[in-house]
Amino acid sequence: MRNSANHRVYRREALRRVTVIKVAQSAGVPLSEIAEALSSLPTHSVPDTKDWARISEVWHDDLTRRINALTALRDKMAMCIGCGCLSVKRCPLVNEDDHLAKEGPGARLL
Repeated sequence: MRNSANHRVYRREALRRVTVIKVAQSAGVPLSEIAEALSSLPTHSVPDTKDWARISEVWHDDLTRRINALTALRDKMAMCIGCGCLSVKRCPLVNEDDHLAKEGPGARLL
């Protein structure tokens, strides 16, 4: 809508959706997943707390996994820079518990 000064005026629920999109993008959630989640919101009424909680539940496990992976990368990256092995027993980032050893020596994920 536009007001009398011809400025665009957005409804509160539209601004809330844009905010969710921007925050989710900054957390690394792909746009396709954001669109899918937002498509579950009612289109002819204002989403309520239960609607937003449902989206939060959908993303919870994935965001927790991302947080854990980024924390491990932050805390253990220095020991991996330049290594490139991806299959040694001590690699805490890519080959936790040496699950690639049974496939043979050398890089396995390339």
